[in-house]
Amino acid sequence: TTWYVSEEGFDDSGDGSESNPFRSIQHGIIIAESADTVLVHPGTYFENINYLGKAIILGSLALTSGDTAYIHQTMIDGNQASSVVSIIDILTGTALLDGFNLVNGLAETGGGISITNSSVIVRNCIIEDNQSSSYGGGIYVENTLISLQGTSIRNNEAIDSGGGFCALNNSSLSMTTTLISNNISQDGSGGGIFTSVSSGTLSN
Repeated sequence: TTWYVSEEGFDDSGDGSESNPFRSIQHGIIIAESADTVLVHPGTYFENINYLGKAIILGSLALTSGDTAYIHQTMIDGNQASSVVSIIDILTGTALLDGFNLVNGLAETGGGISITNSSVIVRNCIIEDNQSSSYGGGIYVENTLISLQGTSIRNNEAIDSGGGFCALNNSSLSMTTTLISNNISQDGSGGGIFTSVSSGTLSN
């Protein structure tokens, strides 16, 4: 099942169809079940997204069209309220996040994306201008299997370690065609990457 989200939609009267979409991404996630797709039209969404333990596919129109212009046109702004995206306890299946620009998150761990106890693919995303008061300004993962594909992690900041990316405690990391640049770790280690992982692979 595919659920549609648009700035022109409505959470109260929308039914999530392409002709009558929801207004907020989180509402689409609430309605969706694992293995469903939540497809987001271009716009700026001021939200802090939680996958609610569901192995869903969350994507911009880049997911279905292959047009990478939609990445820049589809922004989720965390408004410095929390992580822009939180993915927790997805114990069956793999969650996918595809084709978004994630900005302005502020959290203790994972200003852009915070992931624990899950299997996740982050593909064709730009994660920039997020902050962490501890670990992982851009992305923080713990006890997680994560694949980063075609993603840019830039201009993020952590007070402790892993300004761009931080992976801890029995995590497995795979990175393909992923750029990590201009990230800052103020007091700790790894301006770009700080890891303590079980395994990992890197490829161009």
